[in-house]
Amino acid sequence: MKAAVLILALAAATSAATITSTLYDTGVNGSGTPFTTLGAADSHFTITAEPAGTGTPPFDAITTYVSGYYASGSSIGTTTADWIGTAYGAGPTLDTAVGLYNYEETVVTSGAGTFMFTGDWGTDNCGTITVNGGSSPISGTGTTIGGGAMAGCSTTNTSYFNTPTAFSFTVNLNSGTNSLDFNVWNSGGPTALFVDHLATGAAASGTPEPSSTLYLLTGLSLLAGAMVRRRRACGGGA
Repeated sequence: MKAAVLILALAAATSAATITSTLYDTGVNGSGTPFTTLGAADSHFTITAEPAGTGTPPFDAITTYVSGYYASGSSIGTTTADWIGTAYGAGPTLDTAVGLYNYEETVVTSGAGTFMFTGDWGTDNCGTITVNGGSSPISGTGTTIGGGAMAGCSTTNTSYFNTPTAFSFTVNLNSGTNSLDFNVWNSGGPTALFVDHLATGAAASGTPEPSSTLYLLTGLSLLAGAMVRRRRACGGGA
C-alpha cells in the first residue's frame, strides 16, 4: 500500500508541457488591444508565403496590415480583435493577388505535448488551419472555411467576412518553437484574416520535465531497495 502511494506521489511530480509564449488575436498591439489606426503593423503574425502581388518584391507584407475593407471587430460583436491583410510599398497598398497567403503565429512550448486550441476566425476568401507548415487541414471543428485554402474555393459566401467561424482542435506540438498557420486563398481583390479569442487548454498529455523524470526514477530505485531490505529482514531470499 505504501509502495503504491509513493509511486502515485512520484508520478504526480511529473509536469505536463505548457505553452510559454503569449497567444495574440489579429490586429492587436502588445497589450492585446486592437489598433485604432488602419495600416498599423501587426508584429504577432508574419507572412511566410504569398503569391506574386501587384507590387515589386520583396513585399512589406512580411508585416501585416489592418484592412478597412472588412467589418470592424466591434461591428461583429467583439472589441478584442480586427482584420489584418497583406500590403506592399510605402503607402502601403493592399495586396490583391490571387493565390495562397500563409499567416503564421509562433507558439513556444516547454515540452512536446498535445494541446487544445479554440477561437473564432474569418477569411477572404477561404482558409485552412495547419501547424508547423503542414499541408493537411487539422482535424477538428471549424478548421476549414469555404472549402479550404485552395483554388476553386467558394467566393460567393460573404458571411466569411462578417460572421466568424468557431474553431476547436487538438494537435501535437514539438518542444520549443512551433508555428500556428492560418492559410488563406484569395480569389481576387484584397485578402484578409480575422482571428479572435485565440486560446489553448491545458496539455492533454506531455513529455515529463527531465528533472521530474529523474525524481521518478530515483524514487523507484529507492523503493526497490527498501523492498529488498524488508524481504531480507523477514527471512526472504535475495
